Formats: sequence, C-alpha cells, structure tokens
Amino acid sequence: MTQANHFLFWNSATLPNGTYYTEPIHLGRIPNQPIFLAVQANLVRAAGGATCRVYIQTSFDEGATWCDIMCLHMVNASERVVGAVCSTITLGGATIVPTDGALADDNLIQGVLGDFIRMRMTVAGGYTATLRVDGVVR
Repeated sequence: MTQANHFLFWNSATLPNGTYYTEPIHLGRIPNQPIFLAVQANLVRAAGGATCRVYIQTSFDEGATWCDIMCLHMVNASERVVGAVCSTITLGGATIVPTDGALADDNLIQGVLGDFIRMRMTVAGGYTATLRVDGVVR
C-alpha cells in the first residue's frame, strides 16, 4: 500500500491455472468510511492464457462470507480494464443474491460495499504474463 486509500491487490509475473485469493482488507480502518471503490487490472501478456477473471468481493460479516461486487474479465491478449462501484447508489428497493466467484463477466453491483474487500481471481489456460491489480477507495 503506497497511500492509505490505495491498495495493491496483485502484482505477479506468473499466472498459472487456478483460483487465488488475496488477504481481506478492512475498510473500516480508513477514516470516513469509503463510499467509492475503483479497481484497475492491467494484464501484459507474453504467451498462453485463455481467460483471467478478477472478482472484487465485499464482506459484511468480517470475512465469514463474500459477495462479488465486480468482475473484470480478460482474455488471451494484453489489456487493461477498470471498474468502479459506489455505495451511495441505491439498489432501487431490490435485493441481490450474493455470488462468490460467479458474477457475470464485466459486471458491477452498485450500492453494496461492506467493511472488508478482497480479490478473488480465476485463471484458465495459464499465462506467461504480468498482472497488476490496483484499487483506490474514496
């Protein structure tokens, strides 16, 4: 972490097949509980790979269960994708069914941001690539 509102979720030069999780980040320790979260995933591909999905998840029960709020989907090319969610956007009176690693590609759920966040990533095809995932809260 370089600043109190910046998080480095992932920075690696290898992406083998599998599912990976980062340690939970407690947003409650940041003064003035954040209401906005932006995430950038930057994949620089050298070879291989089929799909890489970066799920940003939130928890309302100190990490006992997780809920997808963002799915950034990358394929077998170098690309940079950005997503942002805001907790002050209302759900319009509707409820959501929480998913854990199942949110549709390139989707966001607005209005839902708990006290904890983490990254879940699934990789298929194994990449020779560098992936860096950064997050900023405000």
